[in-house]
Amino acid sequence: MKFAAYLLYCVLAGSLWMAEAVLAPSWPGLLRICWHDAVVAAAFVVLALRSGDRPDWRVLLEVGGWCTLLFAGPALIAQWAGGRLGNGLATLVVALIPVATVFVRSQQDEDAMGLLLPAAVGVAGLGLVIPFALPSSAAGARWMGVAVLFALGMAFAGLRLHRLLRNVPLAWAATVGAGCAALATGLAWAAGTHGPVVWDWTTLAMETAWGLVVDGALVWLVLWLLRELEPIACSGRFLLVPVVTLVGGILVEKPEVGWAGWLGLVLAAGASVVLFRPRALGFFR
Repeated sequence: MKFAAYLLYCVLAGSLWMAEAVLAPSWPGLLRICWHDAVVAAAFVVLALRSGDRPDWRVLLEVGGWCTLLFAGPALIAQWAGGRLGNGLATLVVALIPVATVFVRSQQDEDAMGLLLPAAVGVAGLGLVIPFALPSSAAGARWMGVAVLFALGMAFAGLRLHRLLRNVPLAWAATVGAGCAALATGLAWAAGTHGPVVWDWTTLAMETAWGLVVDGALVWLVLWLLRELEPIACSGRFLLVPVVTLVGGILVEKPEVGWAGWLGLVLAAGASVVLFRPRALGFFR
């Protein structure tokens, strides 16, 4: 059940670009994410209020803060650092989250350090298939540092949410998490430079439906996974989602992929499976 939900999340999240290519959305990326998260928060608050549960507001505030990092982090890294580092390097920085999760987790559980090598191999595997270049300027190095700090924050967010979500109904977590992420991405979009936005009813209805159906499902799935899975196992999605995206691109666009690229995909996917089930694969006794 858990592995099926994990695969479902990774396949859905890694395949979104195909639907976006077909629908050709006219809104900027951050605005779309902001609207989708706002729609998700509005939908889940109805469920939360009807449930009758009233979690402690301080716990909800902490959940909202960590969810903001986790939900909005990749988009903010892509928006702010992607243009300066390149999308390939930004993707690899996000893929470092399992490595950071293993390292932080190992401070409490020494056995977890045994998973540092598989996590690093997964990142190296993605590096074999994703083109990237290291920063060659001081400004690029600074943005690289900012992106790495974001990734570390997202790793710690996963660890904290695993504990917090045990005592918070998922409907409330989805409400505050998506609401805070909508606020963060909305402010980031407003602070940037952008042209006119099309606000016709057709686009509004399409983006609202997308938020309810697609992002609503993804938010619920990832929160359930964060609660039910060990943080290291859940962090493996940051390796498997890019693999799904890359394989989908290969199948659709049919580019030339050498043996190194296929090896990288196998290594990244295999590392994700190892992180999910380390004991079953003999990494721990």
